[in-house]
Amino acid sequence: MKVKELLHEFQTNPEYQELDELSFIRKIYIEIGKNKTFDVRYYFGNTATQKQIYRLAKKGTGVEDRLEDREIICYSLARQCEYIFKKLGYNCTVTHEPKELEHVFNILTLKNGDRIKLDLQADLEFIQTGRRTRHFGTTDDEYVLLTEVPTEELERADRNIGYTSETGEYTDEVISSIIADLSGLPLKDKVTKFIGDENIINISADMGYMQQYSFYYKMLTSLAENEIWKKLYIFPCKVSQEEYTSCIFIREQDPTVFLYSNKHNRFLNVDIERIPDLQEEGLRLGVRGTENGVKLLRRAITERKRKLDDSEQSL
Repeated sequence: MKVKELLHEFQTNPEYQELDELSFIRKIYIEIGKNKTFDVRYYFGNTATQKQIYRLAKKGTGVEDRLEDREIICYSLARQCEYIFKKLGYNCTVTHEPKELEHVFNILTLKNGDRIKLDLQADLEFIQTGRRTRHFGTTDDEYVLLTEVPTEELERADRNIGYTSETGEYTDEVISSIIADLSGLPLKDKVTKFIGDENIINISADMGYMQQYSFYYKMLTSLAENEIWKKLYIFPCKVSQEEYTSCIFIREQDPTVFLYSNKHNRFLNVDIERIPDLQEEGLRLGVRGTENGVKLLRRAITERKRKLDDSEQSL
């Protein structure tokens, strides 16, 4: 559902009006979060591109016209949240951490005067995988006047709005159980079983690109903490001008490569000898091509080609 349609629903649907205040605010937060993804142009862009995007997002005017923009950065999303909550009768402001001027979030004032922090951009990955949020109703030392929302209150609100399972569980428990079951397996088996698990595939299927990349990066780090960036690499790739994918490279004597298929919503095993053909078809390894995993994969491709050539010459 588009954001303007959601706003109309929030304003007119009796189902929402019957919710208690925290559940109502939580529902808005979750539903907006399902519809947004971090702007890849900003993440992968040069300094000039980033400044241009940030400058436009910072503007307080024209927010309504940009409500349907799916790709956001923290400033544009915070402006949209400010607009939506004000339309619903709440005092909502955009602010930043005193020591981190570039990242902004919202502070919303409840009817009783309590002020709570909403950092939706930081929670997109968690919302789009059905996990516990980490940046709703939290406090820190820099903002002593903020009210912390107790975990049990968040869990109650999430049950009210149907965000958790019927038994009140988040997907955190499912993911943790899968990772625990893979403990002790060889690296290749760990990765293959994790990315091939139907629960993981379903959990990550509807994510925006940047959230999905971040999700798998963090999960692989949890899965193989001692081997990430030594034998295990994940890096972004470009398929076309506006389509991105991710590559997992396991650097062993017999290298293994997985590419995320946007068509099939899952990682697929790709023979390392097939990579050059895919590159000719438009695949671009890495975004800048200088990522360490990209360099090592290229070296592995060259080494495999040399061995094949040597084998053919010996026949």
